[in-house]
Amino acid sequence: MIQPQTEADEETPEPVVIETITDYYLVLLTKLLENLGEGSNLGITLHTNGGMVYGDLITHDGWEKLWISRVTEASDYVGDVLSQVTQARREDEDADEDDGSRPVRYLHLKDATYVSGTTKYRLDLWRGSIAQVAGWSLGKPNE
Repeated sequence: MIQPQTEADEETPEPVVIETITDYYLVLLTKLLENLGEGSNLGITLHTNGGMVYGDLITHDGWEKLWISRVTEASDYVGDVLSQVTQARREDEDADEDDGSRPVRYLHLKDATYVSGTTKYRLDLWRGSIAQVAGWSLGKPNE
């Protein structure tokens, strides 16, 4: 028998946050690298649905500075705007007193090579979603 809803039954349930499951050890490596500081790097090979990418895993801040530098080489104006935006982001993070619990959502590589089939693409900088990484290994393949 179906019972009519009462006021107690009409409570709104708590929203459920769904996070993409990422590799615990890859997140750990990334966070440890971030803790070591901006100049830190680690050779790594990542496998994605589209292919393989390898290079030196670097910190978010290190990647951001290199990226702004490359953009500034092409356009001083755009580089200045990006510098201001990223500075504001850093100040917001400092004000929030980040306790290291911020999730790792992106990986950053320098001196990267992307391999798709038999074709290799040399990339100065690469940024990719950690959720798209299907597998990984330390080090880079012999070329």
